[in-house]
Amino acid sequence: IKLERHFGSAYSYEGICQRLMDNLSISKSKPETSIPHFKLTAPLSRYRRYTGLSARFLIYTCRVQNSAQAKPLSDAQIEFIYKEDLYKLRQISQEARLLCTHHIETSEQLFSFQDKAQRILERRLQARRHLRYQLRAKHRSPTEKETIHEQIQHLNVDIYRLRKEVELCEDIA
Repeated sequence: IKLERHFGSAYSYEGICQRLMDNLSISKSKPETSIPHFKLTAPLSRYRRYTGLSARFLIYTCRVQNSAQAKPLSDAQIEFIYKEDLYKLRQISQEARLLCTHHIETSEQLFSFQDKAQRILERRLQARRHLRYQLRAKHRSPTEKETIHEQIQHLNVDIYRLRKEVELCEDIA
């Protein structure tokens, strides 16, 4: 009643009900989207078959993702219990992606990859530390400082990726 007094007849009880009914009819008229189906024509024997750890991870993630994709929800709509499972699913899919992209089949390959990534990470951290010391020097021109900033940014991206890889290797092992 107060809305009608301040904003006009469009905000009366009947006006609001009419607008709700109009919006309801618009939302009902949306067509249903169909799921696209694809037919595989090429023989599957020519593609790489995964074995070992990567195969186990791929099978598990495919099974869990198929059940998770049946009803996609935002993180805010998911219950607390399922958020843990979703976090574990994302973690396992990242681990499987790491194993498959670097063709890691055995635990020895995993540990050697982890050691190599750790050594590269330490070298990148040392290089970034050295560049930061150079940046503090007062005799540098602004263009030199800008190039040093760019080098540090490239190292930061690489360090972030390497830390993720080392962390995933530790989780797998």
